[in-house]
Amino acid sequence: MAVRWYRIFSAAYERVPVFVKITKFQSLSSQQKRWLWSAYWRLWGVWWRIKLRQGAWLNSKLDLSDTVSRPVSPDAVQIAMKMHESVRLAARLHWLNLACLPKSIVLSDMLLELGIPASVKLGVNKRDHQFASHAWVQVNDTLIGEPQHMKDQFTEIRNR
Repeated sequence: MAVRWYRIFSAAYERVPVFVKITKFQSLSSQQKRWLWSAYWRLWGVWWRIKLRQGAWLNSKLDLSDTVSRPVSPDAVQIAMKMHESVRLAARLHWLNLACLPKSIVLSDMLLELGIPASVKLGVNKRDHQFASHAWVQVNDTLIGEPQHMKDQFTEIRNR
């Protein structure tokens, strides 16, 4: 009898994340749903290129230079934030386990198609004998979908 209750409880527990994802999807606007659909398929292509170790392609997607601020409207930053939510949800719904780099590349490409000057930045961190890296999207000096203090936690990689 106890085994049967455990199975019922575990099956119900496994459905909770899917329910949360579906309700989040339903709360998106129609434009955000289109972005999500586009991001879902683009994530597959970016993941595949990274796995094939296409270094030249990857280098073309990264911005290792100092960020040059170009004027951008506050509306563009709001659009970027909404698009980030769509890309983030597409990655959560994806069957692949996607890290920050593919998500950042896809978001940056989608923003550039809209004419919003976005760049993918890379940062590294070594604390307590642990090495960590992170990729994020930046529009001018605004981090998209990241807390502003996150930039203090990572040292940005730049060309010399």
